[in-house]
Amino acid sequence: SVLGKENWGFLSMEGVEEQKNNTSGYRGVFWHPKRNKWRAYISFNRKRQEIGYFLFKEEAIMAYNEKAKELFGKFAVLNEAL
Repeated sequence: SVLGKENWGFLSMEGVEEQKNNTSGYRGVFWHPKRNKWRAYISFNRKRQEIGYFLFKEEAIMAYNEKAKELFGKFAVLNEAL
């Protein structure tokens, strides 16, 4: 099969709720106090990929969504529209 067993995790994300274990409430986005900026990252193939640091939370959320689409295509789990 094209999708190996290691890639199944993102296929079963039905009913994903807002993240409650970070400072932004959004998947892959949190406040970085030392830099005074929002940080975005995503996990792919069990490795964390840095997306970047942003002045505005909305920028970090949009950057996360774009990277998720790039990596996972139609199976991407995106943050809700702002």
